[in-house]
Amino acid sequence: VTPGANQALYILLAVLAARGDEVILFRPYYFNNLMALQMLGLKPVLVDSEGDGSIDPAKVGRAIGPRTRVMIVISPSNPGGAVLERNNVEAIAALAQERGIWLISDEAYRDFAWDRPHVSPLATAAANVIGVFSFSKSFGMAGWRLGYMHAPEAVIGQAVKAADTMHI
Repeated sequence: VTPGANQALYILLAVLAARGDEVILFRPYYFNNLMALQMLGLKPVLVDSEGDGSIDPAKVGRAIGPRTRVMIVISPSNPGGAVLERNNVEAIAALAQERGIWLISDEAYRDFAWDRPHVSPLATAAANVIGVFSFSKSFGMAGWRLGYMHAPEAVIGQAVKAADTMHI
């Protein structure tokens, strides 16, 4: 549990990547994600989303390099609102696992998928998927920053250490 989903993401980036490592963001991207990368000295690799908001796994595959550590997916997306379909989510999660990178799924807007059901990458078989969530959006508490993450135990252990230094 963190003071907002943004802090959960920042903590995760701090423990999963080191200065100079690459993180894939999908354009259009959430501006705070870019700021977090910049503050941590991480290199953003921007991949354009398709016209319908979907993500082309072939484009992602070409963007992954030897320094790529993390990919951040937001569905429904912020700022565009696109909701990824199950086959797209599964393809992205499989690619991340195959290439040995972390997939962080920002699901702050999961309860606002109106046109199609929200599918979480956490529902795939990939062991490298981390979820970031926010109570603030789902429960209409925009000014009350409360978020949480769902990650493998080893990542949570490191995240707790990072959070402790930030909160104290």
